[in-house]
Amino acid sequence: MFTLPLLLGSLALSPSAPPAGEVIVLWKEGKAPLATTESKIDKPQMTLYKAEKPNGAAVVVCPGGGYGGLAMDHEGTQVAEYFNKLGVHAFVLEYRIAKGDRKGPLGHAPMLDVNRAIRTVRSKSKDLGIDTKKVGLMGFSAGGHLASTGGTHFDDGLLKDRTDDIDKVGCRPDFLI
Repeated sequence: MFTLPLLLGSLALSPSAPPAGEVIVLWKEGKAPLATTESKIDKPQMTLYKAEKPNGAAVVVCPGGGYGGLAMDHEGTQVAEYFNKLGVHAFVLEYRIAKGDRKGPLGHAPMLDVNRAIRTVRSKSKDLGIDTKKVGLMGFSAGGHLASTGGTHFDDGLLKDRTDDIDKVGCRPDFLI
């Protein structure tokens, strides 16, 4: 087991923090499950922040925002940059929220997004040097609710009716923050 010494008071970062990396669309083919619109708000994605000296761990960060917005800076980007300094690759998740033409109720859509995010990180583990047994979730406020939901509602991904290779990967996080 490993520890992540996260002290919320120490999230302030230097202006020389690494820029965001690759944007990863969670469902590339067709619509995301439970999508109700064609707009960007209904196309969940995450941004990868690569650690300069990776230690094999990865975390999916779920910003808060009451399922009506996303606090991407102070509960996303800054947190990802902090984890990078610890050697952890961070993926900031833009899960579905009720905003614009994507009205509520959201139902299970955000949970599908967080599960797909974990599956996607694991599916990229070889390319990124991630240990598939060191993939976790972190969230703030509504994102904390989503992270805890992802930590208690998961599957091993080995069901026969899965539609693509990513869906065949397990989505159980190894740790929650």
